[in-house]
Amino acid sequence: MKKVTYKLSNIFSLKKYNDNNLNCQSYEYPTIYGIRCAILGAIIQVDGIDKVQELFNKIKNSNIYIQYPKEFKVNGIKQKRYANSYYNSCYTEEEYNKLSPSTQSKTYCVLDRDKLVGSNWKTTMGFRQYVKMDNIVFYIDNLIPEIDMYLKNIDWLGTAKSMVYLSDVEEVNKLDNVLTRWNKESYVDTFEQHDWNSKTTFDTIYMYSKKYKHFHDTFMCGIGDIILPSWLWYTRYTFILYFKLWLVNLYEN
Repeated sequence: MKKVTYKLSNIFSLKKYNDNNLNCQSYEYPTIYGIRCAILGAIIQVDGIDKVQELFNKIKNSNIYIQYPKEFKVNGIKQKRYANSYYNSCYTEEEYNKLSPSTQSKTYCVLDRDKLVGSNWKTTMGFRQYVKMDNIVFYIDNLIPEIDMYLKNIDWLGTAKSMVYLSDVEEVNKLDNVLTRWNKESYVDTFEQHDWNSKTTFDTIYMYSKKYKHFHDTFMCGIGDIILPSWLWYTRYTFILYFKLWLVNLYEN
């Protein structure tokens, strides 16, 4: 698998799923859900919507493991944030069109940039956690073609303020300190994780789609190392190289 390392340009924050926007803790790591969305966004940026629809099932079915950071510091900050009414007043285009004119005047469509900007006054004081760490590491298989190119075009993980840049991609057969699904039997420290589920389609995950709707699975994880069978260590490029050498030997003999 590929070990992917991103350096952080500043501090990291990703609101815990069930926390309130105005009083929220942060995960110390990205979610699998977020990594898939970041890859999806990078493919759209590089090759467009048609390409990401073509590769969607590969994005959805890729094996991804998140490394839990060995060192980090958590900071709690009071800051000016959007009030809950800001989010409660926002609707998808389909939902917005079903509202009465009087209700529409008090709300806005997620695609209506003027109203989004005009609602910036809906702010109040809130609390947010930010995590200081050196890098973010995750592991991903080679199911998505040209994955290295797309990884280079990911510039944030977590919130849009959690800016990152690609530091290194290497092939490994050992996954260190990764979050693995808890068996619900052993006594271990557990950590929350989220991922796409069977109901997730391109239309439900693409935020500008009329069918946009949040589907995901939540599960608890422990931390451990994974050693892959040696035959999985070889990438498709290694296979192609050996196949070409085999053809050359066959021709010469």
